[in-house]
Order: sequence, then structure tokens, then C-alpha cells
Amino acid sequence: MVKKLEVNDLRISFRTTSGILEAVRGISFDLEEGETLAIVGESGSGKSVTSRAIMGILAQNAIVEGGEIFYDGLDLLQIPEDVFHQLRGNNISMIFQDPLSSLNPIMRIGKQITEAMMANNKARRKEAKKNVNRIQKAIIDSCLKADSNSKIKEQMQTYNDYLKVGNRMASKYYDAISAVETIKRRGDDALIEAQGTSMDRVQEEIRETLGDFTRIYNPLTIPEKDTEIREIEEVLKANTNEKDLNKIKVNKGRLVDALTRLSARLDQVLNQKEVDFIAMAYKISSSSEEAVLQDFNETKNQQYIADFEAGFLSDFKQTIRAGVEYEDQRARNAVKEADKALGEVLTVLEDDFSIEYLKNQVEDLSKKIEATINSLSLHRDSLATTFSASLKRQIKNYEIESKELRNEENKQEERAETKGSQTTQEKLEVIRKNIFRLFYRLEKDYESRMANRRDADWHANQLVLYLEDQTRTHAYKVDKALAKSRAIAIMQEVGIDDARRRFTQYPFEFSGGMRQRIVIAIALSSNPDILICDEPTTALDVTIQAQILDLINNLKARRNLSVIFITHDLGVVANIADKIAVMYAGKIVEIGSVNEVFYEPAHPYTWALLSSMPDLETKEKLESIPGVPPNMVRAPKGDAFAERNRYALAIDYEQHPPFFDITETHKAATWLLHPKAEKVEPPKIVTERIKRSLNRGGENA
Repeated sequence: MVKKLEVNDLRISFRTTSGILEAVRGISFDLEEGETLAIVGESGSGKSVTSRAIMGILAQNAIVEGGEIFYDGLDLLQIPEDVFHQLRGNNISMIFQDPLSSLNPIMRIGKQITEAMMANNKARRKEAKKNVNRIQKAIIDSCLKADSNSKIKEQMQTYNDYLKVGNRMASKYYDAISAVETIKRRGDDALIEAQGTSMDRVQEEIRETLGDFTRIYNPLTIPEKDTEIREIEEVLKANTNEKDLNKIKVNKGRLVDALTRLSARLDQVLNQKEVDFIAMAYKISSSSEEAVLQDFNETKNQQYIADFEAGFLSDFKQTIRAGVEYEDQRARNAVKEADKALGEVLTVLEDDFSIEYLKNQVEDLSKKIEATINSLSLHRDSLATTFSASLKRQIKNYEIESKELRNEENKQEERAETKGSQTTQEKLEVIRKNIFRLFYRLEKDYESRMANRRDADWHANQLVLYLEDQTRTHAYKVDKALAKSRAIAIMQEVGIDDARRRFTQYPFEFSGGMRQRIVIAIALSSNPDILICDEPTTALDVTIQAQILDLINNLKARRNLSVIFITHDLGVVANIADKIAVMYAGKIVEIGSVNEVFYEPAHPYTWALLSSMPDLETKEKLESIPGVPPNMVRAPKGDAFAERNRYALAIDYEQHPPFFDITETHKAATWLLHPKAEKVEPPKIVTERIKRSLNRGGENA
């Protein structure tokens, strides 16, 4: 699976009047494509702070102490706000707990959705153009290095000519399709009105339908001389011109028939297969646009695609293949050299850690690692791209803390054994570990890259498909009419009935559950990669909660979204999560698949959450978690849950437990998993619940 997001050793604190509050204390997790990760814990556990760090919307008093958040080759903790602005909403969207606070109370719902859609479309088109230019330049450079006599420049120019003609036709086609979508919805609304007992609103609906009629005519949608559509148009015009309501009612049957035929015909247009405009442009280069578009159908579309592949695309891909093979071999050679350099530096550091030695090596090492980045890769190499900046930042932090330690040692009242000096020593140790982690992760990545080599033909084909896709994205302009049509479609997709009428309403005219659906619609309007849901059901009643959870689950499957779902209630995520991370006092204390966490919970805090979760079949009294979470201004020395944990060991009060692996995907940070610890069973209420769930699973199977 493709890794969409990677969080490594994230540590965030806040300046408060009482001191520095440690909110997130070194958490790490991955989010795969199409996966739902649930982050569960009590209020104050650091769940929402984590999500806000990913979105780049931390409060002004926040301090990012360390860590990385990788997305598409970028460290989200280091990029400037103008870059983050392009990602936020476009690539990563968020749904907040209170939908009313996320909506403008004096702006109509429809405008709030279309405004986001049009703004994001503009950003996507701009980014798509940059992507096309970047990949084309990389292809040309690689091909010429592979063969100085390569015809790649001429072929790329020819291909760009086809793209230019294809984009021009695509732009007209998409404009016609947007009009078709708009008229289809307006026509269907008019049909519903016409089939009812009241005809009062029919004329108004039909006038709106006729408003966009001129835009639907296109050789690839509906030809201008289409007699059926022209006849339907005349029937609709006659209805709007009629002033006598009785005559309108008399002609009701004819009107209903016209609207029914219009709906069916437009459905055919919307369901027709995608047109390959690049192949069509190739055909036009040896013919004329009029001849190619005349009587166009699916058979001709497939023939043009076949001709394009045989006449140009096949040779073009073979030329690109040479560049792919060259760049792949160059990057692999660079990996060998960088891996060797990494090993040499690591050997010295492991033997005798010296920040001065590392500073002297960093520039040369960074150049070698940067050279391993494959310029033709469609997925940015997060580790190699961010290595230099991450390492330099760790070196700077180490120097700052070293200076602080020297200052403490020079003061007579503060010796090395004091609490302040000890804290500085601990910070230095954390930074050392982070530096080694950077090296070890890169070594592991290089090992994987050397073991897995991509097929050059497949890669060349992917590059051509990527160029076509990004060119299509650049050509796809969302205007107000299309934005409204798409917004109504999204409103219907998220379960808002009578979407066309409710499009013009204000937030206060919707219930809490409906407002949350609107917020989801806005978040989905830019078709993001990642959707973060920050307790989206907390303010809703149980029935509406279930509906919203089902909606998010269905949208995830339909759109292949990667979802981070934040909640304090384990029961909420039982049927939607693929993976669960349990957080307490700023740390992940247990992480695993949903089945592992529910059926094989290992941490006492997870047991406590399960024990307090309502269950219709539980006869025992639900158990509350005693005490309150610790004050993180003065973080506990050992396990933060020790004071509330009836299974706590003596070591829990002195030292925070490391993660113990239970399986490859399941681990927990509890001393109860230490090989020398006595085996402790979960509470009876938890074990009984697991037995019932397993028995039900067996019966259902």
C-alpha cells in the first residue's frame, strides 16, 4: 500500500501561565492509502493537537519541540505558510467537532460550498501546470543523458501540440457537460413539480432549465441539429410563454413527456464513456476537426486510441523508457554511494558521538543523499528530500542544549545533578536518538529500494498517463454554473434531501446532523487525499451519530480516502477503523488493527476504556476510570497512567515503559508485557465482552 502520511516522534508543548505544558510527547504512526486510523483517548490526551499539527493550525502559544510529519515529500512542520495554504483543503481536509462554528452564519450554504470548490480548483489547475512542466523537463533531461541523439525534444513538442488541441476541445466538452449536469438536475426538479398536483413552480423551474440550453450543444454531447432536443426545447419554451394556468394544466401530459425524454437523453450523455482528446488531436493532425467530430461514437473513439498508440505513442514511450532506465540506474548507483557514506558516518557516531564531526560531514552527506532522488518518480521521496533540513535542525537543537548545559555547569548553584541539568541531559539524549533514527530509517529505505526495481515499460506508461491526467486537470475549469451543479451533487451524496432548494438556505435552517453533513460536503468539495475527522459525532444524538459514521465510511470507500478519526469513544470507531491508536497524556500507549485492539487489548488504559464503554449485553456495572489525567505542566517521571492504574508496577512510577511488540502490527507501552513481569488478565467485564463478540462472530460466520 502507498503511505500517505508519516508522523515521526512528534512533540508539541504550549506556553501557559503555569509553565510549559507537554501536550504531545513523541508519537509516531503511519497512514496508508484508503485506510482509517482512529486516535482514541480522553480529553487532554493530545489527539486534537496532533490533528491540528497535521493541518498546520496550531495555536500561537504552541511550541513544536521536534519530530516530522511527512506528506508527499514534504515535512509539514517545516514548510512555509504559503505552501501549506495550497495543501490545506486541497489535499488534506478536516471536519471539526462543532459544525456551526465551521460555517458562516450569514452566508447561504450553497455559496459556502461553491466558494471552496472554485478556490481549490484554481489552486489545483495552477499546481497541475507546474507538475506537467517539471515532469516534462525531467523526462527530456534523462533521455538526452541516456542518448544525446534522442528525439525526445521533437517528440515532446509534437506531444504538447496534441495536448494543446486536445485541451481546447476538452475545455469546450467539459463546459457542455457542466451545462448538461445543470439542466439534468433542473429538468428533474421541474418534472417532479409537473407530476405533482401544483403547477405553480413549474414555469420557474423550466425558465432556469432553458437558461443553460445553448451551452449543451457540442459535437461530442448533443449536436446543434439534434431534432429531438430541439423539439423538447420548443415544448418547454411554449410552457414558459403561456400565461393561462388552466392551459398549462391541460398541456401537462405533453410537458411531462418532454421532461421525461429530456432526462433520459441527458442521462445517455452523462453515462457515455470518457473521450480521449489527445488521441482525437492526433487524428485531427492528419485530417480535419470537422471530419473527426462528424458522427463521433465509441467505436471511433477506440479506433482513434488504437491509431494514436500505433502511430505515435508507442515510439514516444520507448524513447521515455530509455530515460527511465538511465535515471533509475543513476539513482541506484547514487543509493550505493550514499548508503556507504551513511554507514561510515554511523560507525564513527556509534563509537564516539561528536556533533562537530557530524557538522563537518553534513554538507557532503546531504549532497549524496539528494542525488538518490529519482527525478522521474511520481511520488516524492520524503526521507531523502527532507534529510538535510532535518539533520541540520537536530544539530542546531543539540548545540543550543549543549550551550544550556554548559551555562548550568558554570553556575555554582546549579550542578549537573540538579533537576534542571538532568532535564537538559535528557533533551540531549532525545536529540541523539533522533539523529540516529534519521540514519537508520534512510538505511532501511535504501535496502528496500535496492531490493525492488520497477519495470521500465510500466514506469514510462505511468509518466504518459500522469502527463495526460495533469493536463486534463489544468484544462478543467470550474465556473459558477458547474460549481453549483457539483455542489448540489455533493449535497445529495452526503444525504441532504431536496438539495436544490436547501442550496439557498442558511446554516440556522439546518439541524445539527444536517450541518455536519454540510461541513463534510465542504471538506470533500476539493476531493482531498486525507480527511481528518475531529470528534465529528460528539455533539450529535446516538441515531444521528450512526448515520454520520455510515456516511464517512461510505465516502471513504467510494473516494478511496485516507481518514484520521479522532474520538474519546472506542465504541464509535469499532465498525469504521482499520487501525486504532490509543493515546494518554500525549503518548500513544497502544496501537494495532481494530481486531487486535478490541479482541486482544494489552494496555491497562485500553482495558479501562473498554470497561467504561456501554454494551447492551453487559450485565456488570460499567467501570469508571478512577482519578483524573495528570497535569502535563509537571509531567510524571514514569508512566503517566500509573496513578490511575490498579495494575501498576513499582517501575511504572520511575520509568516510562517502551513499546513491546505483540505482533508485527500490534504493540503496547506497558511494563506488564515485559518478559519478567507476571501475567495479568484484563478485567472480567472486558474478557466477557470479548467472548460474547467472538461467539457472535462465530454464529454469524
